[in-house]
Amino acid sequence: DKKDGEAGEQRKEGVGEDDDDEDAEDELDVDEDEKYADEYRQRESELMQSCSEEEWRRYEAMRCSKFDMQGLIALMARATDVTLNAKSASHKPVLFTVGGVCKIFVGEIIDTARLVRREWGDDETEPLQPRHVREAHRRLFVVGNIPQARKPKLFRR
Repeated sequence: DKKDGEAGEQRKEGVGEDDDDEDAEDELDVDEDEKYADEYRQRESELMQSCSEEEWRRYEAMRCSKFDMQGLIALMARATDVTLNAKSASHKPVLFTVGGVCKIFVGEIIDTARLVRREWGDDETEPLQPRHVREAHRRLFVVGNIPQARKPKLFRR
């Protein structure tokens, strides 16, 4: 009985040591999180100072926007022939990443469309027109930023 009691005490001591290591790791994580948050706030304040009010409103709108998950799932299904589930924990990072890439892609097209509108001498207070977006798409395609769409095969093996 005495040996069992000593073994139990040793097990308890071992658990306590691991808890101390985990607590130290948690403290490091908290310190790194605070450091990252401070850096983020500093970068955001620098960005805010360098942007005009209109640019800042557009930036905030872009940050708050997101694509519909079902639309992203349909896009991925067409592109990869793989069906994703929005509720699956393993698929969420994939959908999040694809949504981010889509936002970057749309941002490039819109920026290029705004340049086209300016080059063509159209009124910059008016909304972008479909012709501006089509020309922006054409220019990005010519440069190679947009890949050529593959044609579906009529017959599959």
